[in-house]
Amino acid sequence: LTFKTHANPKVKQCNQSWGLLKKNTTRDRGLNVRSLTLLLKTIVLTKLFYGSMIWLHSNLKIFDAFWNNVILKCSGSMFYPHRELTEFALQLPPLDVQLEIITVKFLCKCLKSDDLMTYIVHQSEGSLNRTPVHHQLNNLRDFISWKLKSRSRRHIEFTSMEVKQAINYTQEEMDYYRRVVWYKKEKSADCDSALIPLL
Repeated sequence: LTFKTHANPKVKQCNQSWGLLKKNTTRDRGLNVRSLTLLLKTIVLTKLFYGSMIWLHSNLKIFDAFWNNVILKCSGSMFYPHRELTEFALQLPPLDVQLEIITVKFLCKCLKSDDLMTYIVHQSEGSLNRTPVHHQLNNLRDFISWKLKSRSRRHIEFTSMEVKQAINYTQEEMDYYRRVVWYKKEKSADCDSALIPLL
């Protein structure tokens, strides 16, 4: 499944909502950057990320133009700025970073949920057929290994007692982990190292 039939209307919906928000905002009048980004997160991104751990991973590219327009408007630039550096300045993590965090939180809840949800996660993990879920489970392993201060995710067993404790997190921990993921992404992409400490 690619979920493109869901993704295409979703990007249209996000563009419409974003268009209404920025309609009366220019570089000289209207909403300031802080208000605009707050409304973006609460009105537009909540629509985008609803159920996103299921369908968005394979459709992120569809939202590139939308996200470029968001960054351009929020930055107040007349021309397209360097996206990664502008995301740093605005403290708006890239969509893939936000999606990874949402997926990790969802899988943590699955493992803390009823027996059926936990069984589904374990079945996906044990499947011999490589599916997109395996990549998402690796995201979860990365989080758990970070939480446990372990160097390798290969030794993470979802049934172990320490993992069952590690999947409990605070909002502060998840906010910090979001910065960790963002830092690693930009570092691997050779983003300007002078800006990385801002995270």
